[in-house]
This record gives sequence, structure tokens and C-alpha cells, in this order.
Amino acid sequence: MLFRSAEGELARGYVIGIRIGWSGGGGHFIAMDGAKTSDATVHLEDPIYGTSDIAYATLVSSYQGSGSWTHTYYTKP
Repeated sequence: MLFRSAEGELARGYVIGIRIGWSGGGGHFIAMDGAKTSDATVHLEDPIYGTSDIAYATLVSSYQGSGSWTHTYYTKP
């Protein structure tokens, strides 16, 4: 998903569910519930690592050092 698409979903009141695939195998689920255009960061809710604001590019390919965004789950507001 492109950052601009994520912004649009969030602006409409949607939370974006994300599956992270770890480089060593396995997966993890998080939720994106905010984004800041000025520096392309996103706000995440993670049941293991807690709440964080990270660069969108980091979320896509190196979340927590070894995770990649593999699946997107759309929600209703």
C-alpha cells in the first residue's frame, strides 16, 4: 500500500490492519491508526511492542529490524 492510499483510508476514519512477516518465519499483526504527511510517519498499535510512530518506509520493509508488511486488512469506521 502506498503512503498516500494509507492516508486516504485513515482520513475516512478507517484503521488499517497489517500483517508483518518476520525474516526468520512467522507473522505478527498490528494496526495503523494515524499518519503524518509532513514527515511520512505512521502511528501504530502493536500488542507486543506497544504504541509507536515510525517512518512509513521502515514499516514496509524493516519493521522492528526484520519484519516486512505482507498483508493489508481493511476495516470500517
